[in-house]
Amino acid sequence: ESDPPDSGIATDSTISTDPAPPPPDYEPGLTSQTATYYQSIGAVISNPRIETTDGRVVNILNPLERYCYRYRVEFHQTAEVVVFGWLVKTTSGLELGGGAHSNEEGYIRDARAGSAYEVCFEFTACLYPGIYYLNCGVSGTVDQYHGFLHRVIDAVAFRVRNVYSNVNAGFVDFDYRAVHRLVKSGEQTMAAMPSRRDE
Repeated sequence: ESDPPDSGIATDSTISTDPAPPPPDYEPGLTSQTATYYQSIGAVISNPRIETTDGRVVNILNPLERYCYRYRVEFHQTAEVVVFGWLVKTTSGLELGGGAHSNEEGYIRDARAGSAYEVCFEFTACLYPGIYYLNCGVSGTVDQYHGFLHRVIDAVAFRVRNVYSNVNAGFVDFDYRAVHRLVKSGEQTMAAMPSRRDE
């Protein structure tokens, strides 16, 4: 399996058929070389990773399958209005999507000092083959400060496998189905076609 380098520009490509891809896997050499841990303000993120729904850590994903992006957050100071977030990006930095955790209020009202949270974003890998990055972050209010308490850029690198037989473009897999039918024939007979001598 090999994927073209990501230039940040959507291109067309025809890729090989793999009707029964192997299960998701973990490749030790596929790690983020650009991971950036920002300054911690009352909270620390650790152990970001992707898991299958049955708990196996993976970084080689099959498209259109479900996975969990997990990380741990420990609070060293009491924080209010806490929100956990995530983001998927291309290697060129193009932001493809993400969001924040959800509950009745949209945030955690009070995260006490000494508490720890295991965060999980379950998602479908709706992406075409290539390498992508995941960000993670936690925001909230500590004393008079409100903003990111900790965040990690390019925390996890992962690759989406090459399993398609059709031509695809861009980054997002919309799981489309294409059909076409002939509604009018434009057939010409050879006798009706002009020859060079007639032109």
